Amino acid sequence: MAVGFYVIIRFLLWALAVVVALLPVVFHDEVDVDFNPIMIARSVNAHGHFRELLFVVVPVSLLAISSLLDYLCKKFFKMSGTSLFLTVLALIFNGCALASGLVGFAKLSANATLRPSQYLLWMTLTILAIVFSFMTEVGVAMEHRR
Repeated sequence: MAVGFYVIIRFLLWALAVVVALLPVVFHDEVDVDFNPIMIARSVNAHGHFRELLFVVVPVSLLAISSLLDYLCKKFFKMSGTSLFLTVLALIFNGCALASGLVGFAKLSANATLRPSQYLLWMTLTILAIVFSFMTEVGVAMEHRR
């Protein structure tokens, strides 16, 4: 199987995890569905469903951690020091993202609208977690098949 095909498969699995996690949030009756993710996030917050939006971090972080552990199990004895360091660093980043998603989901009260400072903090953490997990998936997919 070619590297490009494997990367596409990993990307599709990652995108499916994101979409499945977002579906319950986006299809609330009050939320304005738009093609602009920023406007959707503002609408979700305005209607008190940001806690559910934050939960998207959990499946994407778990998927990234799962991919990293699979990669470590398969390539541990063949890895260079740099690859091992980057893999451990990615595990730490995705573990922190998972923890922030779980803590945020548990800490934020249901049906609460966040203040602008809270919204900015949690939205930044959510975007960073999604970016870390995406970079992990692509990186592992490219390295896994070499």
